[in-house]
Amino acid sequence: MTWWEALIPAVLGAVSIRAVALLSPTYFSWVELFSDLSPEGAESQKIRRQTMLARLFVPFVVVALTRFLWQQDMSYWSAGSIGLLIGFLMLWPIVFQGLPFGILKRDWLLWPIYGSFLCLLMMAAMFGWGISEIFLAVDDPIELILTSGGELITSTVVVAILLWIFQSSASKLGKQRGARSGGTPENQADDPEE
Repeated sequence: MTWWEALIPAVLGAVSIRAVALLSPTYFSWVELFSDLSPEGAESQKIRRQTMLARLFVPFVVVALTRFLWQQDMSYWSAGSIGLLIGFLMLWPIVFQGLPFGILKRDWLLWPIYGSFLCLLMMAAMFGWGISEIFLAVDDPIELILTSGGELITSTVVVAILLWIFQSSASKLGKQRGARSGGTPENQADDPEE
């Protein structure tokens, strides 16, 4: 797979995630992980969890459709690289816009949050590859499913762990942000680190 063969589905995936974000009833940007309108709590966590699952569906579908319609010979790791590219395309605005309100560069929880986000998009793309493999294996898809059971279970456990890391880290950082800023944007100006 050449770089442009990976870049085209990655750009389509990033644009699709952006469209899903804009069409959802509760807008949620990856740059703005935490709501400025309400303090971190159960409702914030629920919204973040739902939007994460909706966005993970996009690389899954993009890779599966890319494989069906264009690149039947795509490898498992090429699918993973498309997922990573989608993640980087979603996160690069942080370079220009900076971190969300109330989040400091020294907050170590940013690493597990954004790291688990990238890994989750990669795993979602790999799941898309796996599903397309089942449908493209015209010989015996049932046998393929049965022989890949261990890989499927392992991947599901890894995704569950990554989702837990993402959610718990984002929740802790949201509470720190709320405590640090007092929950109001005016307090942000008093923070010399930001």
